[in-house]
Amino acid sequence: MGKKDRDSFLLALEEEENRIANERYKAKQTEQEMKKLSKDYERIFTRSGQLFYKLEKIFQKSQAKSIFTEIFSDIQREEQDIFERIDKEKIVLTQKEKALEKRENEIYYEKRRLREELS
Repeated sequence: MGKKDRDSFLLALEEEENRIANERYKAKQTEQEMKKLSKDYERIFTRSGQLFYKLEKIFQKSQAKSIFTEIFSDIQREEQDIFERIDKEKIVLTQKEKALEKRENEIYYEKRRLREELS
């Protein structure tokens, strides 16, 4: 091999060496970018998971709140129904009491009249 061939070969090797160094540098940069991207995605997915979990809890709380509100409303309606029935029963009892009192008075006067007739 002559000097010119050796110089050309050396130049070709140096160029290849530089190309390889550049490729390795690019590969390292790409690797670092991929690690960063991977961490970014991991953070995004973790955050998304946390948000989903919170939304799920909110939904559950919302659903629980809705169920609680429905149960509470049912209880209030039942209480209202009970109080209305009690009030109606009080009215009925008052009316019965008045009717009984009236009948008692009628009986009293009827007995009194009968006693007067018998005497």
